[in-house]
Amino acid sequence: TDDEGDAYRLSNELLQQAEQQRILFFGALPELPTSQEREKGFRKALEGKDIPVTYLYTDKFHKDNAAADFARWLDQNELPTTIFTTSFTLLEGVLLVQDYDKVSQSLLNLAFDSMSKKHKNTVNTTPLMRKTVKYHCSH
Repeated sequence: TDDEGDAYRLSNELLQQAEQQRILFFGALPELPTSQEREKGFRKALEGKDIPVTYLYTDKFHKDNAAADFARWLDQNELPTTIFTTSFTLLEGVLLVQDYDKVSQSLLNLAFDSMSKKHKNTVNTTPLMRKTVKYHCSH
């Protein structure tokens, strides 16, 4: 799998969908080559664009760790208009955070890249498709 290329293509698609004001890039284990490649592809897609980006990493690809770290980050920061997660489990963690005072009436563009090197579709060997999800948070 081409993690850098996939992250670049997904990021380009995301950046074309809506006006981006503040992006949170949310990954795990920055020392892993896969994580480094995904961030590199994301950064490449942002070249020449004047969009504020914050980079946040958690220490495990686990939804509970992601939820705890995102909640702590959200306590100290303004809600981003877009969250780019590097795995489905991190996206699940983001969706577990229910800080409705901050999230209410916000539209988050959540992009995720499934861990296609490790998680294969059980019906065939085709890697899981990359997806873009729009999630509207409301009371």
